[in-house]
Amino acid sequence: MCVAIVKLIQRYCYLLLFGLVFPLATVDAVAASETTIKAGEQKRFTASDLVAQNNLTRVTGVEVIQTESGLELVLETVAGSERLVPLIVPEGNNLVIDIFDATLAFSIRNGVTELNPAPGINRVTVNQGEDNSIQVRIAGENQTPNAEVVSGRDDLVLTFRLGSPTL
Repeated sequence: MCVAIVKLIQRYCYLLLFGLVFPLATVDAVAASETTIKAGEQKRFTASDLVAQNNLTRVTGVEVIQTESGLELVLETVAGSERLVPLIVPEGNNLVIDIFDATLAFSIRNGVTELNPAPGINRVTVNQGEDNSIQVRIAGENQTPNAEVVSGRDDLVLTFRLGSPTL
């Protein structure tokens, strides 16, 4: 329970920082426009309904590509989906990247793991996290890899390299 609350607070702070928090009036207007289900009435939801209802972005593929300077991770999404926003936190020699409002497609629902994908990087894992999120972990061999988000049209592209960060 506490972990979920901390993640919710982190998410809100991140959204607030980037000006992505909507006024409460917008939420009230959306809530007022939803259909009310009367007592005794049953409504069936499909998985697609639930994903659409929660505005989850589906990751349909994961590519791990070794580059000259390190590693590139591509999280492929359906064209026109909401853009994935990563929250990157170093943890020892690891980088933990939480991506909220996202889910893994059925074909990769059990996650993706790549062992020793590049020199200095022991493992890359992409798993379904808690509370409609995806968690990516990049395990550095002797140090925490540096991450950079590369703007893409639909997919989220992250590059990782070892060494000191550039400013």
